[in-house]
Amino acid sequence: MIVADPVLEQPVLAAAPASARMAGAGRLALDYLSLLKPRIGLLLVSTELGAMVVAARGWPGAGLTLAALGGGALAAGGASAINCWFDRDIDAVMARTCARPVPAGRIPPWKALAFGIAAGIIGVAILAWFTTMLAAGLALAGGLFYVLVYTMWLKRSTAQNIVIGGAAGAFPPLCGWAAVTGRLSLLALSLFAVIFFWTPPHFWSLALLLQRQYRAVRVPMLPSVAGEERTRRAIAGYAAVLLGVSLLPALWLGQLFLYGSLALGTVMLALVAGAWLDRGLNWAVRLFHYSLLYLALFFALAATVAALPVATQAVAVSVAGAPAGTGVAAPDFTSQDLDGRTVRLSALRGKPVIVTFWATWCTACQDEMPLLRQALDANRASGLTVLAADYRETDRTAMKRFLQRFGAGMRPVLDPQGRIAQAYGVRIGLPVSVFVDRAGTVVAIQVGAISRAELAADLPKLMG
Repeated sequence: MIVADPVLEQPVLAAAPASARMAGAGRLALDYLSLLKPRIGLLLVSTELGAMVVAARGWPGAGLTLAALGGGALAAGGASAINCWFDRDIDAVMARTCARPVPAGRIPPWKALAFGIAAGIIGVAILAWFTTMLAAGLALAGGLFYVLVYTMWLKRSTAQNIVIGGAAGAFPPLCGWAAVTGRLSLLALSLFAVIFFWTPPHFWSLALLLQRQYRAVRVPMLPSVAGEERTRRAIAGYAAVLLGVSLLPALWLGQLFLYGSLALGTVMLALVAGAWLDRGLNWAVRLFHYSLLYLALFFALAATVAALPVATQAVAVSVAGAPAGTGVAAPDFTSQDLDGRTVRLSALRGKPVIVTFWATWCTACQDEMPLLRQALDANRASGLTVLAADYRETDRTAMKRFLQRFGAGMRPVLDPQGRIAQAYGVRIGLPVSVFVDRAGTVVAIQVGAISRAELAADLPKLMG
């Protein structure tokens, strides 16, 4: 605040009222938040969450979800803030971006850069510490690709900038998948491909509306370089490819997903067809807005279908007893093995039993099962039995291959809806191995891949 000094009769700087300082601090905080591009981040996080639910075939758990989404949002937001720092020269010219904090002078460029680097490092660190190193590595790779390949190189050098650089926006589903499973799969890669082919129709529809601004700053977006007609054809081609690619996850998610994805893609193609019916660019406005809705609905559909109770497995599973805990009776359960034979825990009373919960996507299970096989071979004469209870698996062929490779000698227990796992407190941190003595009492519970030392400590308690 500027006031006049009563003695010197010259203007001097007076302390601003506390309310004004608080308001200024709030505006500054919002400016820093805007560097993260939260609206874009929200869409990216929704795809990450959808992939996590698909990977887990249900809710992945609050702690893991919070860490994965929080870390992923910071990693992506950090890359966006660095983008704001690097693009400050063209942002200052374009009407759509001139009010951003850096070109408007509200945040110094070096502070925006430091903020972006810090946010990215913190996000990757959260993913590495609380989820998996693969998820952290993928987030780092996506951020570096966006900054170094797209922002600093492709954006200003080629009309194919968004085609190649758009891959950066397809990393969140991979991060979410890796956070849950610790590895990638063909289904995860198909989700990546959906965003990769979704990006050009989405962004080019916006670029058509802003082609004069891009031309003014010499950014070679396709509409400003090749014209509207060629851009229309390119959008139509990518939208058609997107429709085909979007059906690939149905190989794992089934017919319900197939029909839903087909409907979403057909609506997009219908909007693209409006390019040849509408003399103006109203069709581009409609396509841009629908493309945002399309991506959110696509991943919501995938997550919903993946989380539905499995109806294809004709397996009668029953569970009785209190939740499992060390020193209490193990919950009894009845199910089937892969050959359709009944498996009942209480029928094994008088024998030591290890119930290990696993999944085909679980890399830690692959590390643990050879140790359990060694214990089984060494103690088979003493009656030791290992029951390998799957976690919401549906592909019996894949289950058989997995157990033949890693769990030979163990008796499979089908748990397609996770009812046994729920009774034993299993969420998504696999493997979980429960040691049940001859009296049916839980003597030890190991969460995560058991070590040789931990197994050596638990076996005497189990064998009695």
